[in-house]
Amino acid sequence: MCGSRAKPDPSPCAFRKSPHHSPCLREAPSPFGGRDGEVNPLLRCSLMGYGRRMLWLARPPYLRRIAAGLVLVAAIAVDVAGSATVEHPFLTTPVAAGSPIEPGMIELRAVPAGLLPAVTDVQGYAARALDAGDPLTPSALAE
Repeated sequence: MCGSRAKPDPSPCAFRKSPHHSPCLREAPSPFGGRDGEVNPLLRCSLMGYGRRMLWLARPPYLRRIAAGLVLVAAIAVDVAGSATVEHPFLTTPVAAGSPIEPGMIELRAVPAGLLPAVTDVQGYAARALDAGDPLTPSALAE
């Protein structure tokens, strides 16, 4: 039935070229149904094709849901675990080049492991001018 030809439009305006003729606009058939209550054959074909393509009794995607759950659990585990941190010395006051660095000028802060080189001895002199908040590195200290 979907392959059959549609009946010609019996309206008096079917072959009229002007779309501005008001009786033609009032008598135009609806795409969803005609005046007799019959369904448009093109609409019927598209609805039947949709019904055939639907997978009404298909299984839910269990494997995708399990994989998504595992990714979520892994992300939460990585977030909760955090990263390894170490205590590193930072200056609390500015120091001029050649001035001694005293223990009262240092504050220990947590930084990610491996970010800054380790400083074994924080006693010494500033090799260059250092600002407050600068990390102490072996190159910033001189004996």
